[in-house]
Amino acid sequence: MNLLCCNVYETKTKRASHLRASVRHNFNGKQMHTCKYILGNKFPISGYCLFGQKLYFCLKYQISRQMNKRGFVSKILQNFRKPEGFFGRMILWGMNTGHASLAQWGMSCLQWQPEWSVLDIGCGGGANLLQILQRCPQGKAYGIDISPESVTFARKKNKKYLGTRCFIEQGGVHRLPYPDYAFDAVTAFETVYFWGNLQHAFTEVARVLKPGGSFLICCEISDPANKAWTGLVEGMEIHSCDELKAILSKSGFTDTAIFRTKKEELCLVSHRQTVRL
Repeated sequence: MNLLCCNVYETKTKRASHLRASVRHNFNGKQMHTCKYILGNKFPISGYCLFGQKLYFCLKYQISRQMNKRGFVSKILQNFRKPEGFFGRMILWGMNTGHASLAQWGMSCLQWQPEWSVLDIGCGGGANLLQILQRCPQGKAYGIDISPESVTFARKKNKKYLGTRCFIEQGGVHRLPYPDYAFDAVTAFETVYFWGNLQHAFTEVARVLKPGGSFLICCEISDPANKAWTGLVEGMEIHSCDELKAILSKSGFTDTAIFRTKKEELCLVSHRQTVRL
């Protein structure tokens, strides 16, 4: 994947309004073609984009001096929390590509078993569900997300396995629609930022895990002092490693293993107490 610095702007034609991303610079020295997408409204925007298999649209914005667009930009950024509509689908494309390396690293911290039944909370674009199915070839993968847009997107991503080995539905972590002791493992990639009451959420995760089952939490940001995104995305809260570990211990989990990279990336693998709650 290449990180490209782009100007993103929109022009009006008689037939439709088009959003164009014209590349100014490619860090690898390769020139990319202009990308065009249909959009309904007219807003000149500047920002940064990621180009890989899909366009990871608008990771960071520069507010144009030509007009006051703060409300518009803020609305787009909320798609990182709950994707909706056109920009939500662009964010989901980007999540599947931009978070791939983080997810691969996080998954490598867990000892997978081929017959496992696994729940991915906040399944987003569904790429991680596909990885889980590959790691558990005799098992099943379940996904849940609060966003209807994410559910639709993830179902398309995993349509080959839907109804047989993959099951995706809308819902939230505080009231999981699954019976007690349903899963061998639960995963949460880039999502605990938005869970609010973590002890309540973790206790609900423990409820659906089998005794001894694994809970994998993977975060790209783990320093609460890092305010780069929390001031832009409503309801986003960064949790430190110590905070997450302490809340896990209060929620029915034990034997928490901690994995880090040189950056802020953090992965915790904790296990549900063997004594049934």
